[in-house]
Amino acid sequence: THDIILYRDGKTILKAPIDPATGMRQRMVAGSFTDHAIINNLNPGAYTWKVQAVDQYFKASELSVTGSFIFLPPPPLGKDTIVYRCGRNVTITATGTDIRWYSDRAMTNLIATGDFHPDKSQVVYVTQKIDGYEGIPRRIAITILETPPQPVTNAPITFCKNYSGPLYLTATGTDIRWYGDVNKNQLLSSAPYLNVAAADQTFYVTQTLAGCESVPIPVSVTKTVIDTEIYST
Repeated sequence: THDIILYRDGKTILKAPIDPATGMRQRMVAGSFTDHAIINNLNPGAYTWKVQAVDQYFKASELSVTGSFIFLPPPPLGKDTIVYRCGRNVTITATGTDIRWYSDRAMTNLIATGDFHPDKSQVVYVTQKIDGYEGIPRRIAITILETPPQPVTNAPITFCKNYSGPLYLTATGTDIRWYGDVNKNQLLSSAPYLNVAAADQTFYVTQTLAGCESVPIPVSVTKTVIDTEIYST
């Protein structure tokens, strides 16, 4: 087994039953670690460390030479996102400190700091900087679409020529809107369904996501004429 002593700015932050100056064991116990050590909740910055091996009789080695490493900040909070533009400026944010956006994983091409305003779909890498240390990049895929996809409908609707009852048009999506014209000037309903009379006509339906309305999809209602004559041979 072995024990590790971890230092930050000359202060011991991970201790062991060891005199940190001489390496003398203060208790006859096994070391705290075996083949590797996982140390969580470190603040970003530079660290130094020493290790001491302990045999099965609790006899210890000399303290090792000093090792060092830099603990980088974790990636900021962010995720792949789909944005519907609708003629608006796009703003992408990440949660962290001193946010930086790069076009490459090697972080050689800085394209924005703070909020990011992309004008096209792309993959970017975002970091945060804490106490002068820039952290590990997070990959974020940004997809920019002009409008949301159209809703799914039960179109086309047909009815027999002698039918005079109501017809029900349905659409599946978010924030459904029915219109009487393709230019969306005549709003008929904001429900997932529309009750209409049996007549040859066309309606238009959209869905709205994140404040952006889709292109309307036509839903046609047509009369079906059936030949009622029966023929036999």
